[in-house]
Amino acid sequence: CQRQQRMRSDVLKIVTWNVASLRAAWRKGLPQFIQKSQPDIVCLQETKMYVGANPSIESLVIEGYHGYFNNAEKKGYAGTAVFTKIKPLSISKCSDIITDPNGRCLMIEFSNFVILNTYVVNAGEGTLKNLQYKIEDFNPKLEQLLDHLHNVTEIKQETINSNSEFHPPIGKLVIWTGDLNVAHNAIDIWSVNHNDNRAGFTNDERKWFDHLIQDKHYIDIFRMLYPNKQQFSYFEQKIQARKSGKGMRIDYFVVRKDRLDSFNGSGSSVVIDCAINTTCDSISDHNPVILALDKTKLLTSQDQIVEDFSNESI
Repeated sequence: CQRQQRMRSDVLKIVTWNVASLRAAWRKGLPQFIQKSQPDIVCLQETKMYVGANPSIESLVIEGYHGYFNNAEKKGYAGTAVFTKIKPLSISKCSDIITDPNGRCLMIEFSNFVILNTYVVNAGEGTLKNLQYKIEDFNPKLEQLLDHLHNVTEIKQETINSNSEFHPPIGKLVIWTGDLNVAHNAIDIWSVNHNDNRAGFTNDERKWFDHLIQDKHYIDIFRMLYPNKQQFSYFEQKIQARKSGKGMRIDYFVVRKDRLDSFNGSGSSVVIDCAINTTCDSISDHNPVILALDKTKLLTSQDQIVEDFSNESI
């Protein structure tokens, strides 16, 4: 991230990446990418992991990180994971709100911020067979979860399922990230022609995201920083989209404006940069998106470096 030059010790780096199978990405160089780039937190989607997988969740360890996994009930499908250098205060699958059984949400909480790692339902390329479920069921529940994180004065244990006590993130910066499976505007897809029925670019999907931006005052950080930049994070493999440049930007970091404003000091912003990495095209059909934040505004003495370099399913 190069928007502002700062000493590395002052930068909190968060990566989001749909890896389209963690085991495949592992063989293609994912751990080497992480060790080289040294992000503080890595949010993964479409991990396709499950208990009994070979190689196992327990064996896919990255030195310096503790990994948390939310796996789908269906083997080899969907799923989310977070690798973190910083010990979280709590981890949650949010399963009492997000009832989808496919491991689509993983929330990780720190002293001053919360990350909601999400793999939003794909509407179904070609058939749009999942569009109704996405618009009428999954997305409204996801919005309900976001509302809870921002608006309630207390989040009770029975409302959000967690392995450990959940500390209500009132006043914290809620960072919503992941493969949100929507290209919001025309600039976020290679062409609007004949793509009205393409999964991720239907009117219903775009209207829902527009509702969050316009009515709920959420901010797409990449677009905030680069309002006129056309760059994509996803390239469909079956049409060899990388070669033709036919991509979509469907991977995001999103925050709500009032929370972002509360962390911005006079003359300085908590956001340093947000960039789509293009150096690792062979690992997945998605590119990682990297968010750089001012660490001094977000971390406190409560946030300790992890010492247990291992993985666990929650």
